[in-house]
Amino acid sequence: MKLTSNLAYYAKNLSMCVNKVFALFFSAYKSILSYFLSLARSRYAKFWILLFSYLEAIFFPIPPDAFLIARGIAKSEGILRLALLVTVFSVLGGATSYILGAWFFNSFGLEMLNMFGLQQVFDKIVLQLSADVAFWTNFIFGFTILPFKMIALASGFVSVPITTFLLAAVCARGARMIIIALLLKIYGSRLRSWLDSRQAFVLSMLLACLCLLVLVLYVSV
Repeated sequence: MKLTSNLAYYAKNLSMCVNKVFALFFSAYKSILSYFLSLARSRYAKFWILLFSYLEAIFFPIPPDAFLIARGIAKSEGILRLALLVTVFSVLGGATSYILGAWFFNSFGLEMLNMFGLQQVFDKIVLQLSADVAFWTNFIFGFTILPFKMIALASGFVSVPITTFLLAAVCARGARMIIIALLLKIYGSRLRSWLDSRQAFVLSMLLACLCLLVLVLYVSV
């Protein structure tokens, strides 16, 4: 009898602790979401989005999609025009990486690779980057989640024609950003409502992604 009462007592306390933890996470989630949406609505939002779009193609780790999506959820007006500008600045950043690979690899490009521990990845990309597949390799890297900055640097390093690189970059980044912008134009307000009404699900997914990231980092080390 005493064991049963003790178990009930501990279960009650555990339930209270779990509820408090989730309440804390919900509060933090709402605060963070509100903060990023307010930033996305601010008068300087376009400047920061375009700056990060340029820097992402050189060294910045967060893709421009994240900022474009935040802007589209907060304010969908003008999202297609912003997507075109993001494409332009992303391609300009890629062109900068191309120049670093072509003329300044030993002084700057190699330093960046060593800084982020990407020398082996870069070597594999270079080995696979031949003239007959240069366009489609650049297109795939620019359109998917593969690191665009790496293929831009490698293209400059192996002297892929600049016209081939720019054409692939414009097509890939343009298609990617316009597709995202169209989806935001149609579903942006619904996504905002969904985020507000599915807080438990969104929080659970964020926690699961965080745990997965920690696990991947642990296994890789």
